[in-house]
Amino acid sequence: MDNKEDIDKLDRQINKLLNKEKEEKEKDLAEKREVIIDRKYAYDDIGDGDTKKIDRIEDVEEESVESEEPKTRVERLEEKESTKSRVERLEEQEEFLEEDKIDSDDKEEKDKEEKPKKKLTKKQIIIICSIIGVILIAIVILLLVLNKNKKVDTDIDEKLSASEQKEIINDYGIELENVIDAYYNKQKVLLEYNDAVKLIDFDYNVKCNVHKIYNDGKVYINKCSINNIKTRYSYGEKQEETKEGTDDKLKVYVNKTTKEASFIEPKNITQYDVYEFSIEGTYTDLALVSDKDSDYVYYVDEEHSVHMLNYKTGVKALNPLKYTNILPIKNEDEMDLSYVVVEMNNLWGIYNLDTRERIVNHNYKIIGTMQETAEENYVKTIDLDIVKVFDGECFGLINYKTGKEVVPAIYSAISRSGDYLYARDKNNNAHILDFSNKEYLKNYDKVYGIVDGKYSLVKDEKSIKMVKPDGKELFDYGEVEVSTRLRLANISDNEVYYIFVMSDEKTSEEDSDYLRIAYNTKMKKGTVEMLEYNDIFK
Repeated sequence: MDNKEDIDKLDRQINKLLNKEKEEKEKDLAEKREVIIDRKYAYDDIGDGDTKKIDRIEDVEEESVESEEPKTRVERLEEKESTKSRVERLEEQEEFLEEDKIDSDDKEEKDKEEKPKKKLTKKQIIIICSIIGVILIAIVILLLVLNKNKKVDTDIDEKLSASEQKEIINDYGIELENVIDAYYNKQKVLLEYNDAVKLIDFDYNVKCNVHKIYNDGKVYINKCSINNIKTRYSYGEKQEETKEGTDDKLKVYVNKTTKEASFIEPKNITQYDVYEFSIEGTYTDLALVSDKDSDYVYYVDEEHSVHMLNYKTGVKALNPLKYTNILPIKNEDEMDLSYVVVEMNNLWGIYNLDTRERIVNHNYKIIGTMQETAEENYVKTIDLDIVKVFDGECFGLINYKTGKEVVPAIYSAISRSGDYLYARDKNNNAHILDFSNKEYLKNYDKVYGIVDGKYSLVKDEKSIKMVKPDGKELFDYGEVEVSTRLRLANISDNEVYYIFVMSDEKTSEEDSDYLRIAYNTKMKKGTVEMLEYNDIFK
């Protein structure tokens, strides 16, 4: 009895399992249209019991279509189960449970194996990303270091193409003409070049050595530079102003209120005084000495000599004095209308134009720095009331208003550096002076020069030093062999530098070696280095 009950109990369990499996399989088939085949094999009930491997869902569907009476796996199992004994079914059930357990264990083991692999893959990705990040950071740091030590290229000639340079000069000329036209429409006065350029708001620093503003307000400029880099471009047309002296009168129009003079006839002429004059012979470059407070014009004759004439009286300056050239003096930035430099017999002297008194005798081959352009002819001072003079052998300084000697003419060269003078004597020794002829740095064995009126390079026994004109030492370079052939002294980007030619005098500049001694004004440090020609003058 017990055996019978046990067998019945076992039958119920088997049937329950079979029913549960049937329900799950039917539900799965309805939802996914997919038959999950244990071990991917379907048992063929027709024939000799061969098996067929099913690789795709389509295979299952095709098989279902081919069968006239398609049966589910559960139905076929029920048919087979009905022919088996309870003991056989029990054994199979135990095998089924055992296989499920084995499959479950295999899956768990497989997951354990794959999990480290996934972790390892993520770790590898993190490592690779870290390496790439380090490499990128290193590249950025390297670029920063290289750019830090790289000098800024300020050569605008390399940055601006030829067409760009031409366009800049053209725009500058247009701006000049616009300013001149606007000023004339308002003031009825034709601007001078130096006054016109002050009114221009331009993106580039343009300077032109040749410039002319004509009576029609048109501009001609040539030999121009952009940010100190020379260009070959010009603007405007050069007008021929050469005229033969005739009975036709030249006219100057002076505003009755402002006293400003102009060659251009105004529209409201009743508000102007009109002065007529004539010039004998051929002349060029007619210009007013000043558009205000001066009664003189000057011009260049066919012998290239400069003359001054009073347009109110028609009489030449200092008449009847016979001279070759006469030039006004530009004292710093203003024209001094009372003094002129006069050439007679190839020697220059200085006169007071108002009193006709001679201030400086005709003892000099050169007086001042002579400015000669298509528009301006004048002598420029080196300091207030002081002009440089050259007697044919040496240079010195004089006060042109008093004729008093400021620095005797004993130097082979003399130039200004800030508030000081740099002079070289006949023995090529350098001297640092001020405008009262006081000499500085006399206690040093050798003075090589001065830059920006602040930085002098000297030799103190065996050491080379950078010092102030008052003797304050800035940097000691130690024992450095320095040539007496100073090639260049300058300041740029907070760096003062002296460059000496170290090769033999017979060696060409391109093949020579150069010593560069520099001082950084911000870092307060100096450097010494040997360079080749291309390293300095390329």
